[in-house]
Amino acid sequence: MKQIFIIILVLFSYIAKSQNDTLYLKKDCILLRGDKFNHFDDNNKKTGDWIEYGIKKDLIISECASGFDDEANVDCHWYTFATINYRPLKTGETEGLRIIKSKTLDTSFGDKRYHIQAEEIQSKIPGNIYFINAKGKYENDKKTGKWTFYYDNGNILKSVNYKNDLPNESFSIFRKDGTKMINLEKIDDILWKISKYSDNEKLVETIIDSINEFKPLY
Repeated sequence: MKQIFIIILVLFSYIAKSQNDTLYLKKDCILLRGDKFNHFDDNNKKTGDWIEYGIKKDLIISECASGFDDEANVDCHWYTFATINYRPLKTGETEGLRIIKSKTLDTSFGDKRYHIQAEEIQSKIPGNIYFINAKGKYENDKKTGKWTFYYDNGNILKSVNYKNDLPNESFSIFRKDGTKMINLEKIDDILWKISKYSDNEKLVETIIDSINEFKPLY
């Protein structure tokens, strides 16, 4: 009878800094510290409190296992690299589900070496893995009220007050080190004055135009 004995397993993974900071990705929302975010109404439009997040780095689980195939009388080695995909679970899926993308066998060294590429599905994002990109509210699929945008180190990129998805007050954009990069000053309901600053916050350029021309800035 064919038997393969596993004699070693090494797993490299990540440990959450705090269970309370975990993002729980659900089909209809995101849960954080017991609060509900990213909800869609009956018309599939964004509504209520909303967060946007980013992943700090590509996460790969590396596993190495070795054993012996007594029928073939050879050593066996398994090298698995699983990329973590954070998303809500689909019907029938379980946390940590592995989806094999490719599997190859190398016998050129006189043993069996399996190289496996996989995707691991996880619906819970530990607090040390993600950062909040933005936080605010949606109403009828449009940004409304105050939205705050962040860098991955937690520093503020900008804070913008919206009405119907458009800024309705002057605001500034800051560099990652906290220095001012751009100031957007509202002149009237159409025109805005855009002032650009150097690294030492000296004014280098001023432009006046419709706010619609500066959409990438808000």
